[in-house]
Amino acid sequence: MSSKKWYVLISILVVGSTVLGACAPAAPEKEIVEVVVTEIVEGESVVQVVTATPEPEPTAEPAAVISPDFKDADTYIIITGAGEQETMDPAWMYDTASSSLSANLYEGLVWFNRERTDDFIPALATEWDVNEAGDVWTFQIREGVKFHEGGTLEPHDVAYTTHRAMLQGRTDGPHWMTWEAFFGPELSMGSIGDFAVAYLGKDADTTSLEDLTDAELVEVCEAIKATVVADDEAGTVTYNLNTATPWFLALMAQSFLGGVTDMEWMVENGAWDGDCTTWKKWADPPAEGSILFNQGNGTGPYIFDHWTPGEETVMVAFEDYWCANSPQRPP
Repeated sequence: MSSKKWYVLISILVVGSTVLGACAPAAPEKEIVEVVVTEIVEGESVVQVVTATPEPEPTAEPAAVISPDFKDADTYIIITGAGEQETMDPAWMYDTASSSLSANLYEGLVWFNRERTDDFIPALATEWDVNEAGDVWTFQIREGVKFHEGGTLEPHDVAYTTHRAMLQGRTDGPHWMTWEAFFGPELSMGSIGDFAVAYLGKDADTTSLEDLTDAELVEVCEAIKATVVADDEAGTVTYNLNTATPWFLALMAQSFLGGVTDMEWMVENGAWDGDCTTWKKWADPPAEGSILFNQGNGTGPYIFDHWTPGEETVMVAFEDYWCANSPQRPP
C-alpha cells in the first residue's frame, strides 16, 4: 500500500475513533477536541481541522405525575391540562376541554372508529347513504333512543340541532366549517352576522345583522333550514351539501355539529323555537347567553349533574342509555 493511502487510512481511523468516543459515557470534564485530518486532493495534502461536538449536558428527570385521590372506584375522572370548559352547549363549543365533556353527554349520528380519524361507526344513525355526486347524505335515525330528560329521539330533533347551531353561529366559533360544507367556501364566515350579510350579497363594510330586514332574516333562515331536512315518518334526515365533501362524516362526529338536542325540551327551556321570524334573538350569544351554558340534555352515556366553576364538573351514568347493555359503549 502506498504511503499516501496509509496516510488517508490513518486519518479516517482518527476521525472514527473520535466519533466512537462521542457515543461513550460523558466524561466529568467537558473539553473541545480538535482533530487534524489530512486529506489527499488530486495529489496534494490539504490540512483540515475538525472540532468535535461536546457532549450535551444531562437533562433533569421529568417530574412525576401526581395522580388524584380516587374516592370512588366507579367514578369516571378526566385529567386534563386544557383547562375548564367554556360552556355545556355543544353548538357553542370550539375548545378541547368543552368537547371532552360533550362527547360523554351528547352524541351525533356517527362516531370515530376507535383511534381512526378516517373511519366511522354508527351512533344515533344506524346506516347512511350518499348519492353519486357526493353532495346529498341520508341517515336512518336509530329508534328507541332516550334523552336524559325523558324525550325520545326523532329525526326533527337532529335537523333542529343543526339549524340552531348554524343560526346561533357565534363570533369566532366553529361554524365557518359548517357553512362551508353547506354553502361553499365563499360563505365560510366568522359569525352568523357575517354569513347572513354575505349570503344576501350585501356590502360587509356597510351592513351588519342589525341592518337586515325581517324578510331578509327569514330568507337566511329558510336557506339554512333547506340544508337539513327531517322526515319523521320515514325516520330519516337528509343533508344537502354544496358539493362533494369527503370530510363530512368527520364534521358530523364533532360536538358542534353532532351534539343532538331534544327540540321540544330546548324550546320549553327558552331556546330558539324553530320559527324563521324569531331566530335573530338567539344569534351570536356569549357563552353564558345560551340556555345550555350550565345545563344539558343529550342522549350520551352520562347525564350532566352540576358544574362548580374552578372546582369540578360532575356527570352520572345514564341508566336508560340505548347502548347501556352493549360491551361497545357501556356507561
